[in-house]
Amino acid sequence: MRELAAYESAPFDGPGDELVLLAETRDDASVVGEVGLVWLAEPDGVAEIGYVFNPEFGGRGFATEAVSAVIRWALDERDFSRVTAVTDAANTASRALCDRVGMSLVTTSRSTDGRGVVECTYAIGGLAPA
Repeated sequence: MRELAAYESAPFDGPGDELVLLAETRDDASVVGEVGLVWLAEPDGVAEIGYVFNPEFGGRGFATEAVSAVIRWALDERDFSRVTAVTDAANTASRALCDRVGMSLVTTSRSTDGRGVVECTYAIGGLAPA
């Protein structure tokens, strides 16, 4: 509850700020996942989206609806030029979600965090210069 309270009062006004939203069912408000948006410092006007959903609720469109809504809000209401997502290449469910919400694969590279996995970067909106 402390973490939720901290996110609830956290600003989303500039680079470094993070917005975290819970995704709930409409019928009984069961929490099915969360979607986060981080305002990146570089390059200007870019946010990175992240998400985690309970697999018990998979296949019902909750992730697609929630992630799509946050992307639309970021691009249309907050005027971000681009929203990116980084996922493990082996995470086929996450990659399929990126495809479903209209993101395009931009790069594939080895992670730089010591895990040695291949990561895929997706984007929607204006693409980064090569």
